[in-house]
Amino acid sequence: MKLHISHRSVYHYPERVRHSTQCLRLTPQSSRRQRVLSWQLGLPARASSGRDPYGNCQHVLTLDYPHQDITVLATGVVEVDEALADDVDDELAPLVFLRQTMRTTPSAARLALAQRHAEAVRQHGRHGALSLAQALAEQSGAAKDSVGASHALLGCLRALAQPARYVSGYLSLADGGEVAHHNWVELWRDGVWASVDPMSLAPAGGGHVKLAVGMDELDACPIRGLRRPSMEDMLRQAQHSAQQ
Repeated sequence: MKLHISHRSVYHYPERVRHSTQCLRLTPQSSRRQRVLSWQLGLPARASSGRDPYGNCQHVLTLDYPHQDITVLATGVVEVDEALADDVDDELAPLVFLRQTMRTTPSAARLALAQRHAEAVRQHGRHGALSLAQALAEQSGAAKDSVGASHALLGCLRALAQPARYVSGYLSLADGGEVAHHNWVELWRDGVWASVDPMSLAPAGGGHVKLAVGMDELDACPIRGLRRPSMEDMLRQAQHSAQQ
């Protein structure tokens, strides 16, 4: 499947800021299951590029002048092999992805649920993880979005000593051919990263395009940044504090 992607992000600050830095993981990489035919970023300024600790393609955009809006445009064409649901290993050791984070650490109820599916995960890998994902979806209070569902599944898999990582990317929607941002999970099994989409309860298919991987959303989200307020804002805040 060949997907034409256009992803436009606009950030508007209530007040002008004097400095902002955005970490962009918006550039997919070619792998066994996907081939990047073309890709470009439209940015308001030149950005530095490199690899982050997880091997993702990363751009750092720094705006060191007063501004109130930031527009980022990612466009390109990616061809996905619909017959492949797994990806090959990369340079980072799979055991790194056994560590829990604040976003993935399971509650007592989820931990008990994971233990009930431990044998299925050990014996059947992805199919066991899909059964676990379905049980999590049926659990009272389970997350109804791809971020929360991925974090819940990651926490349970890691609690079962199964290396698993968060994936950020795009998903082609069935209605109208639109492409939306989406998240899923990969677990290390038999020398490959096997994909599990906890929202569709299926492996990643021809409509899934991988952007980045990490321990959780913070490591793999497409855009993450920080800002410093303008001098006028800082003076106004100081005056407000003095009046109180």
